[in-house]
Amino acid sequence: MIVELLSVGYGVLVMLGYGLSDFLSKRVVGGVGYYRLGTYSQLVALVPVILIGIAFRPSLPSSPTTILLVFASGVSSFLSLALFYRGLEVGKASVITPVVSTYAVVAIVLSFAVLGETLSLPQIACIAMTLVGVVTLTLKSDPEERSNAGIPWAIGAMFATGLGAVLIKLVSEDAGEIAALFFNRVLTVLTFATVGLLFLRSHFRPASHAGFPVKTIILIGLAEFAGFFFFVIGVSGGMVSLVATLSSASPAVTVVLAQAFLKERLARVQKFAAILVMAGILLLSVASS
Repeated sequence: MIVELLSVGYGVLVMLGYGLSDFLSKRVVGGVGYYRLGTYSQLVALVPVILIGIAFRPSLPSSPTTILLVFASGVSSFLSLALFYRGLEVGKASVITPVVSTYAVVAIVLSFAVLGETLSLPQIACIAMTLVGVVTLTLKSDPEERSNAGIPWAIGAMFATGLGAVLIKLVSEDAGEIAALFFNRVLTVLTFATVGLLFLRSHFRPASHAGFPVKTIILIGLAEFAGFFFFVIGVSGGMVSLVATLSSASPAVTVVLAQAFLKERLARVQKFAAILVMAGILLLSVASS
């Protein structure tokens, strides 16, 4: 019960961190460009990661298999972020984030198949409630506003994120959660820099002539780091299926903020879906206590 309750707590913290990061990203991605935003925000997020590495000295992977898993998790995180930011650039935050958040389905299936995790019937019901809310948010979009434009990118990010969740769990089982966090973020930044320098130099040109939003990018990087930090700690010491499901509810935060500040209006059924997501989270915490 303690493990399950902690998993719920970490999942909620991940939800808040990612929800805020996604909202802020949508505000600036059009002017900054998706690849520059991904690269610079990850450079910001790398600063606290390095400080944690200095303080706790992460263990090195003990086997060639774990080394491969480390690299695979870094590539998965890079693809997840790059595809997600691209989706935000061309689509609506209130649609793209729910699509990506269905990565919980991928993570749950893999956690059953690879990690042997099990859930109780009430927990499964709460997870289903949360995912139904997320899917409803996605399907009830307005085609006249081209709100489906970024969905293919979001689907790619969904699969990359779900796979990455399980890879991080496997790495942490061998090297510990600090090592999983440290090496994943370092490799993510290196991959952003390498791919950018070799293939996507033109994407480092600003998409607009507006002032560069340094403060916002710093906030994005720190919020994303907070979400990822609690995600790694949660999946390392808890249950991937629970942490992934709760963190996938971050669109509820993004949608509320997008409506309030970005004027992305939603249909009544989408508002109901956001409430359904939050209800699923609360009930899941009760079912896990």
